[in-house]
This record gives sequence, C-alpha cells and structure tokens, in this order.
Amino acid sequence: MKKVAYIGHSFHQKTLSTEFFINILKTKYHVDCYWTLPSSYQADLIVFDLNEKNYESLVFFQVLPKVEELEKLLCKNIILVPMFDNDLTMTYAQWSEYFNYKFINFSKNLYDKFKFFGFKKNVYLQYAPEVPALDLKNAKVEKAKIFFWQRSTQINWKLLKNIIDFSQVESVHLHRVENEAAKDTWFEMPSEEDRKKYNVTLSSWFDTKDELLNIMNECDVFIAPRSFEGIGQTFLEAMALGKCVISPNFPTMNEYINNGINGILFDFLNPQPIDLSGWKQMGNEAYKSINSIRKVWESTSHAILDIIEDKNHDPIPYNQYLDKMEIIFDTKESKFIIQDMKISFFNVNPSKSLNFSKYLNILFDYFSMNIDQSKKYIIYGTGTGAYLVSSVIGIEYIECFVDIDVRKHGEQFHGKIIRGLDALSLNDTKIILTVFGRNHKILQDLSENYGIKKERLIDLDFN
Repeated sequence: MKKVAYIGHSFHQKTLSTEFFINILKTKYHVDCYWTLPSSYQADLIVFDLNEKNYESLVFFQVLPKVEELEKLLCKNIILVPMFDNDLTMTYAQWSEYFNYKFINFSKNLYDKFKFFGFKKNVYLQYAPEVPALDLKNAKVEKAKIFFWQRSTQINWKLLKNIIDFSQVESVHLHRVENEAAKDTWFEMPSEEDRKKYNVTLSSWFDTKDELLNIMNECDVFIAPRSFEGIGQTFLEAMALGKCVISPNFPTMNEYINNGINGILFDFLNPQPIDLSGWKQMGNEAYKSINSIRKVWESTSHAILDIIEDKNHDPIPYNQYLDKMEIIFDTKESKFIIQDMKISFFNVNPSKSLNFSKYLNILFDYFSMNIDQSKKYIIYGTGTGAYLVSSVIGIEYIECFVDIDVRKHGEQFHGKIIRGLDALSLNDTKIILTVFGRNHKILQDLSENYGIKKERLIDLDFN
C-alpha cells in the first residue's frame, strides 16, 4: 500500500477534529501522521525527515510552510489544506507565491479567493459531521438552555450579557478548558451574582468527547466560541444535534448558517440584542440542513483522494503566472497589485497588499450574505473594481455594465455589453457601484439626475 504523510495541528491530535480527513486517506493509503504547531513547525520538519521516506503525497493540514521550505521536499505531490484562520494574516501577494500548489479548501470564502487568483488546482468541499437520530424540539418547552464554551477573548461572558435576552433563557452552561497558566488572562468567569441570577453551571475539560456532547445535547442554544473558524467542528456538531447556533457573521459559520432560518448571525462589530423566540424552529432547521450537507459530503469527499491522484500538474514559471495576472489587472489603478506580487516574490514586504487582502475578505463576506443568486445585477463602472466585483460574484449574475464614457458604449467588457446610464432606468435591477473613492458623488448624481432610488444602489466603498 502506498504511503501518505499527514502533517497536522497538534491540538487536533487530542480533539480528533480532523480524524474524518485522515480516515478518508486511510481508505487508499497507509498514513503516517506527524503533529506540530503552525507557529513552530520548522524545527519539527527537520525531525520528521520527510525526505527519507518514500511518500506518494504530503498533506499539510492547517500547517502552511513557506514556499522555499516546500521546494526543498523531494516529494512534489504536495496538498495544502489551509483554514480560514490562515488567511487572516496572509496578504494576496503572499498567497500568490503558492500558485503552483494543490489546495483543498473547507471555506468557500478562501476557495473563492484562490479561484480569483487563478490557482490551477483548487478544490472546495463543505464538510458536515455524522447526524445522529434524535427527536426534534418539544413544542411545550418555552425557555432555552444555553451552552457556551469560551475559547477566545473576543467571544466572552460580557458579550453574552449584551446580546442575550435572559428573560428567554432558563439556564447557561459555561464550559472552559482547564489551563491554569492561561485562565486568568483570557477566561472570563461570571461573577457569583451572575451565576446565581442567570442559573450558570460550569464544567472544564472532559476525559472523552462523548461527555462533552452529552452536556451540549442537554442544552438548546449553542454559542459559537470563536470569531472565525477553519471548519468549525464544534458548532457543526451542535447543529447536527439540532441546536440553534448563535454566531458572529464571519466564516465559516456564515457559510453554514442562514440567519433567522437555521441559526442566528450577529454583527460582531456592532452587537445588538438577539430575539431567541424562534430557537426551537431554527434548531430543527439546523438539524435538517446539516443532514443535507452530510449527504453531499458523502458523495463528494472522494475529491480528497482524486486531487492526490491527479499527477497532471506541471508547474509554470512565476513570470508566466504574473503575465496571466497582468491580463486580469490590465488597468492603471491595479498596477500596484502585480508590483506587490513581484516585490513579495523577492521577499520584500509589500506596501499595499495587506489592505487589499483585507478588503477582499470583506468583499467575499459581504457577497456571501447579500447577493441573491436568483437575480442579476448591473455593474456601474468598467475599471479594475468592476472586473474584481464581477469575478467574485460570477459573470453569470451580471445583467450588463454601465459607464459614463460614451466611447465605451456597445463594447464588450468581461463578456458583457457596456451600456450608457440610461440603461439604469429600464428596470428595477440593483446597481453595484465599483468606482471606489467617488461613490458619494455618484450616489447623488444617480438620485438627482436619473431618479434612481437609493435602495437599488449597492455601495462597496466600505471605508
């Protein structure tokens, strides 16, 4: 049997949260597992001595070595499985250096980003855990029991008190990891008064996962413990148990939760009180949605093995990749993007790429929540922003482009016709503004001179 090396996050060795992935590899390969930390993998790679084993493939799960480190490995069939967490500290210029590698993404947000960058081998899979048989919520139960596992400083007891209407809550179970060295710095213990007032019970680390799931299953509402997730095993397991999950409106939670339907998404930057009156129905819908996703997962998870077996992946020179990106970003405003990629390739810190990377993340998040894929949109502008936005949304959802420059009217842009501003009055199609920095004046002009209602206009100039 051929051998595969799996290099993963040490924390997962204890939680078994990536066991599902390793088990798929084991259906076809002998798997050697190596455990390390993303922050200190370099020393461990030396100890692992991967070049001394005859591996069919090397799979890096949430551990992302630098490109120059990957190039030193003798096995060239390398699969990278980044988490959305990885993307928070990566610029687009830094990501661009990985253009020749194979990626498996469990975040649609991250997959869309790599797709936009033209990565050749870029697979998206939406995972869901096994769904147990269970009775749906008892309609006679009125108040919810809340389960909260604090795992970060951002999602804490103070936040819960701001967003939860405790008149709708029977009790709160607060779970924590017992770590004396860190507890005082990040864990927020409710006061004795709060514990009595809100009927708070406590637990720490369990010996088995079943013990944790049993406590979770006694509750009705689950608070997502982190602002961002790579996959989010714990909140997915809660949904699979029929729990109503309350989460910040960030990936990957917002890739599974449809706000108000099968869970609740809140604005982390401006949290407001949450109405929990529909928790029973949302919990039932969460159970159904995870059951549906699980069926899709079972029929598509073979893609993990397929991408390992796909050997037709000839590397291309970096300058050819840049040439391709030059074609995409072919306007004056976008030259800094290509320039930053070139600078980054020679290990010089790019000046603008981090801001652009953050903007892309915001853009993907915004579209995932606000673009109705049953409708089409008009794009205002035909510059870099228009190409970027239409690439992210998908050209199939664009009705046409409009531009104030009459010389462009009738020409093709990104496969669609360019029309004049009069086309805006032909129907009530929503209009996405992509002329960044001047949107305030454009909004005023379209309203005053063309009678366009403000509710039709989508302003992406988030600054």
